[in-house]
Amino acid sequence: MKRSKGIERLRNYLFLRSFLEKCGNNVVFLCGDVSRDFCEEMAYVAKSMNRQSRCFEVIKEQQRRKIGEVAERKEIRNILGFLTRSKTLRKFLLFFVRSKVDKEVIKSVKDCDAVVWVGLHEDFDVFYLTDKRVVDNILNKSFLFLSFPSRSTAEILGTNYGDYWKTFFDALNYPWEKIKASGEALREQLLNNKTLKVTSPQGTDFTVNFKEENIHLFYGILNEKALDDGKIQLQLPAGELFIEVEEPKVEGKMFFDVPRILDGKLLSNVTVTVENGNVTGFHSQRGESILGKFFEQKRSRTVKEIGFGLNAAIKPCGSIYIDEKAYKTIHVGFGELAMLGHIDLVMSNPTVYVNEKCLKWEI
Repeated sequence: MKRSKGIERLRNYLFLRSFLEKCGNNVVFLCGDVSRDFCEEMAYVAKSMNRQSRCFEVIKEQQRRKIGEVAERKEIRNILGFLTRSKTLRKFLLFFVRSKVDKEVIKSVKDCDAVVWVGLHEDFDVFYLTDKRVVDNILNKSFLFLSFPSRSTAEILGTNYGDYWKTFFDALNYPWEKIKASGEALREQLLNNKTLKVTSPQGTDFTVNFKEENIHLFYGILNEKALDDGKIQLQLPAGELFIEVEEPKVEGKMFFDVPRILDGKLLSNVTVTVENGNVTGFHSQRGESILGKFFEQKRSRTVKEIGFGLNAAIKPCGSIYIDEKAYKTIHVGFGELAMLGHIDLVMSNPTVYVNEKCLKWEI
């Protein structure tokens, strides 16, 4: 089997080893049919460490197409927006789109010490649409969730696939401890304050009112309680501190100079005007029609998140899963914090003031 240089380099990176060293001997790798090569290469790393490992495909092309077809229907897109909050709607949706797995997969996941989910960026949300029995078992133990770069994404971005992989691997291997330390220092400056002002030479000038209980640090660990219980639950790359915006208390103009892909189309140089927390105007040098389609729904026009990038290994490349964590970037999230009902846009090198005092943003 012909392997890309990116896959071969998996042997040389530490992120997987650092996870496996802490998670027992029996590891199950789960993937889609398009990410099988990555999965097998990671299982090779596990075997070189004398771990027992098995690989299973849990998403096939037919399921991926079905999920895409369902998501294109407007009424189902609305359901997806509320997926994490409505159990009734969740059951309704998942009845149509869940991929089923056989008893061997369920038993292997149930009996193993740790699970590694291996996907491509296009499959970022597919994990939660696999068989509920598998998902429930995974969420009760140590797991590592990785979403790899894909050639199709690189082509849309107009970037070299090898450079894309390098950015991704550098982001994976940036020390979690440094991310946590810089994030906690940043959070400390935000506590006991309630107003942010963000500016940039490109024209950004907006304010946000926030509550300190809505400040969250993500340095790779998904579940602090599980960590206390001896389970390591990771999603990588990591590196952001974000504020959930509960009420419409955002005002001003935003300029996003970092490109990104939305529904397979490239957005670049996006300007958004916000009044009382809601988008009242927008312009994009590229991809304006696709952005307009997203903003058609009222709930998509509400600012729901302000995030700070903390990962100094990242140079923005156009992939939102990486770029929103790049050091010295701000990302703004529009729409509910749920699958397909939310997008993030990224700006580089902003100046941030907290109650009129310039924020110190150091590594």
